[in-house]
Amino acid sequence: MKISDGWYEIGLVHSRVSGWQMRALDGSKVLSDFLEITPYASRRFNILWEWYEEYVRTDIFNIRDFRNKPSVVIGGRDYGIPDDFFFCLDGSNFEKEYHRLYLMIEDLMERIFDYATLKNVYDRDVKKYLIESPDKYINGIQWFLGDMLLGRIVDPDNYSILRETMQKHMQELKKRGEPNYEYYEPKIPEIISKLERVGDEYRAKYKPSPEIDHDPIWDTIQARLKSQSNH
Repeated sequence: MKISDGWYEIGLVHSRVSGWQMRALDGSKVLSDFLEITPYASRRFNILWEWYEEYVRTDIFNIRDFRNKPSVVIGGRDYGIPDDFFFCLDGSNFEKEYHRLYLMIEDLMERIFDYATLKNVYDRDVKKYLIESPDKYINGIQWFLGDMLLGRIVDPDNYSILRETMQKHMQELKKRGEPNYEYYEPKIPEIISKLERVGDEYRAKYKPSPEIDHDPIWDTIQARLKSQSNH
């Protein structure tokens, strides 16, 4: 479902499982083939990724795929619920599994709306890094750049704390020789500078919601944007 600032999506990942052993109703063990289906729900905020497109590694990523990159993905396991559904190819358990799958999709459709705004995402997934460090074994840089941009937009007063936390994580990546970080390391200062500019301009261009306090940078940047639009 497309909306003004991005989209919502419900999806299914599926694969065939061959020769899986299961227990029949009479207690005997049988070997059967299954279709495994795993549902998910996702939410994209365009502002979190459009600015980054010039830095995408096109030797690894297809730019089209990157433009479909969600900001949030949730599944049953995020809530302690088993989220794999196994359909016998002979259709013998279709009705039971279909009912379970339907209930899971319905549940995910409700839960993804917990991420309706940037502030929702920040409060649920990013704010914790003001008091704790990310798992040092999380690889890559895109995820924490998105988190930093969220902080810059939603919580500028605490952005410096978030930035310091993520810089410490970068040092962990560097220490481990994480390949993706090594590739981007020379560009990191430039990327962060752009990230901060994008965040500031977003706050200035769009009227803040009542949940986000006004700050002086709003007036400065809004005046600059107005000046640019007049030329």
